[in-house]
Parts: sequence; C-alpha cells; structure tokens
Amino acid sequence: MIKKILSKLVSVNETLGETKNTEAYEANVNLVNEKLNESINSLNKTKDLLKDIEQHQLASNIKNLIDLIEEKKNIINENGKKVYAFKVRMDKVEDEKKAVLNNELLKIQDGFNKTINLIDAKIEAIVNTQIL
Repeated sequence: MIKKILSKLVSVNETLGETKNTEAYEANVNLVNEKLNESINSLNKTKDLLKDIEQHQLASNIKNLIDLIEEKKNIINENGKKVYAFKVRMDKVEDEKKAVLNNELLKIQDGFNKTINLIDAKIEAIVNTQIL
C-alpha cells in the first residue's frame, strides 16, 4: 500500500515537470500526502499497540519504517521541485546550454535514484525481518 502511494508521489512529481501545472501538482501532492499519512497513522497505531504488549523490537522497527517512509516522501518531493526548476530553466535558455542543464539534471536524477534505492533496501530489510 505504502509503496503504491510513494509510487504515485513519484508520478505526480514527474507530471509536474511535464505539465508545469503547479496548482494541480500541489493538489495531487496534498492528496498523496493524505493517503500516506493515513498509512503512517495506521502504522503508528500498530506500533503503540505493540509497545503495550511488550513487543519493543517490532515497535522500534515500525518506527524506523515510518522514519524511512517520511524520508522517502521528503526526498521525492524535493526531487520533484528540483526537476521542475530545471525544466523551467531549460525552457528559458539557448539550445547550447540546454545540453549542459540536461546533463546536470541527469546527475540529479541519478543521485535521486541511488538514494531512493538505498531507502527502499532499508525498508525491505525491515519488512523482511518482521511480520507486519
């Protein structure tokens, strides 16, 4: 569920770069964030319940999972804004400079992908060691 929501967030950010419609972007980000917050709230309730029944390790892993989800959400949104800013800049420069900006954008995207993959690996490690 959370993976689908975060995937939707990536899609929303990619759409912003294509459409440059900031109003629709903000509305979609808010909608995705609401869904993500619902999932996080559910995880928090589970964490609290587990604490009550002395399942501290599992509760700790759920907290780490929540932190990673929040971090991933923030990185996705940050990246979406960077990509949008680059695309706006690219629309305003001469063709010769577009190639340079495009290379910079590719480096940013590569760093973004590596960071997201690292977070996904951490999330998967937590999920694989615990039964949620």
